Amino acid sequence: MLIFKHVVYWVLYWVSFLPRRNPKIWVFGANKTSFNDNAKYLYLNVSRSTPQVRAIWITRSESIRKELLKLNLESYHPYSLKGIWYCLNAGVSIFSHSFMGVSVFCGGSLKVGLWHGIPLKKMGKDIEGATGFKKILNSISLNHKHYYDLFLSPSKEFTRVMNQAYDIPIENFVQAKYPRLEPFFDTEPFQKYCFDFEAKVFEEVLGNYSRVILYMPTWRDDNSDLIGNAFPDIHRLNHLLDKQNTLFIVKAHELNVKNRDIDKLSNILFIKNNIDVYPFLKHIDCLITDYSSVFFDFYLLEKPIIYYAFDKLDYLKYRGLYYNYDEVCVGEHVDSFDELCNLLSEESYNLKTSQKIKIKELITTFWSDSIWDKNEILLKSIFSSIES
Repeated sequence: MLIFKHVVYWVLYWVSFLPRRNPKIWVFGANKTSFNDNAKYLYLNVSRSTPQVRAIWITRSESIRKELLKLNLESYHPYSLKGIWYCLNAGVSIFSHSFMGVSVFCGGSLKVGLWHGIPLKKMGKDIEGATGFKKILNSISLNHKHYYDLFLSPSKEFTRVMNQAYDIPIENFVQAKYPRLEPFFDTEPFQKYCFDFEAKVFEEVLGNYSRVILYMPTWRDDNSDLIGNAFPDIHRLNHLLDKQNTLFIVKAHELNVKNRDIDKLSNILFIKNNIDVYPFLKHIDCLITDYSSVFFDFYLLEKPIIYYAFDKLDYLKYRGLYYNYDEVCVGEHVDSFDELCNLLSEESYNLKTSQKIKIKELITTFWSDSIWDKNEILLKSIFSSIES
C-alpha cells in the first residue's frame, strides 16, 4: 500500500508538468501544517510589497488558513479544488523544506528552496541513511527528493555544505539574506509578523520580568523525555527563576515533553510548536540550546548563549556534525543540570570580549554580507528565472 501511494505521487508529479504556468501566481509553504520559517517571511513580504504577484499560502492546517483570512491573505488546502488549481497553475513554488511541503502538483513550476537554517548536524549524503525496506521507501519517496531550480544560500560556506550533502548544482544557489531575519532589523512592532494568538502570549509576559530566557533544544527523534532528562528537578529550576524574576520559555517538540504538570510552574512557560519565535527573538535576553542551528541566527543579535548539551556523548554517536562543536558554539557550555542552575544563579553568562570577536568572525563565515539585503536579491533572481 505504501509503495502504491508513492507511485501515485510520482504520476501526479509528472502530470503537473503539463499545464501552462502563470508566472504571476506564486504558492508558498513550510512543512505541511506550519506557518513559519523563511517561506513565511518571504510570503508576507511578497503579499505586502509585490502587487504584481498573487501570493498564496498552501497548508493543511485549517487554523492557519483562518488566521491568514483574518489578515486578508490568501491560503488554501493543497488538495482542495482551489489548492490543486493554483498549485497546477502557479509559475513559482517557494518552500522551506521539500516542495512536497507545498504540493505534489508543484513539479512544473519554478521550485525555489529557502531551507530552514545553517546546518550544524550532518545531513543528506553525509549521514548514514535508513536500511532495509525503509531505505527502499526513502529512495522512491518524493519527500526525500531535493529538486530546486533556485536555492537560497546565506554564504559560500553554506553553499559548499549543501552542494556536498544534496548535490544541488552550484549555479542554482542564490546568495542572499534569510527572510526570517527580517524582524531582527525591523523597527516596527513585532505584531506585524505574527498572528494574534502568538502576539498575546508574548505581550502578557515580556513586560513583567527582569529577564527572559529562551530554551530551544533540538528534537530527539527517539521521542525520549527530553525535558525530563534536561531538567530532572524542574521545580528547583522554577524556584531559582522565581527569585530572579526571570521568565524561562521552553520551545520543544511535544513528543519530547512527557511531564503533564508543566502548566503549574510560575516562571517556566512551555509554548507550542505552532508559535513562531522569530518575531520575538530580539526581545530575548539569553538563548539556551544544544545542537539546534538557531544559535547561528542568534549570533546576529550579539546576546548571550548557553549551550546545554547534557547528552552530547550519546547524541554524537549517531549524529555527526559538520564543525567542531566547541569552536562554532561560542558562549557558556554546561553539561549537567547542576552546572546549568549554578550558571543561572550566578548570572555570569554575558558575552566576553573574546567571545564577541569570535562571533563576528563566524558571522563573516556563515552570513557574509547577505544579512543586510531586504530580499531584493532573491526576488530579482526569481523574476529573472521566470523571464528566461
